[in-house]
Amino acid sequence: MISIRLQEGQRVFVKFETLADDMVYEMGKALWEVGVMVRNTLRKQLTRGKRSGLLYRYNGRNLRASAEGEFPQRRSGNLRNSVSAKVISNASVEVAVNAGYAKTLERKNRLLLKEVIEMTYSEQRNILEKTINAGVKRK
Repeated sequence: MISIRLQEGQRVFVKFETLADDMVYEMGKALWEVGVMVRNTLRKQLTRGKRSGLLYRYNGRNLRASAEGEFPQRRSGNLRNSVSAKVISNASVEVAVNAGYAKTLERKNRLLLKEVIEMTYSEQRNILEKTINAGVKRK
């Protein structure tokens, strides 16, 4: 806890409180940007790249399944479209995959959400730093 005693203490307190409110707002904004960036990266990974699993036929098309450690082969786009991001509070963001079969893919080491989060760590940090620093500089 910080305690400042000045003759015009009330003004300093109000200024500090406003700065804190602005920081909370900037933090929420930064978390939203991080969530969207992770969501978009996951969506890209779900639609790109080579697969090295078994070859099979689906709805008249030849497809190659994903092997363990690869992102799943896209068939309908449902998995990709079910990826969402939302700010839970000013201190946390949630990136979720809402398709019913997402847990099964995660258990089979195919969804790789953890890897996407680790892969984008430096970008996440840059977004947070830039947004918060910009918010402080505006004041």
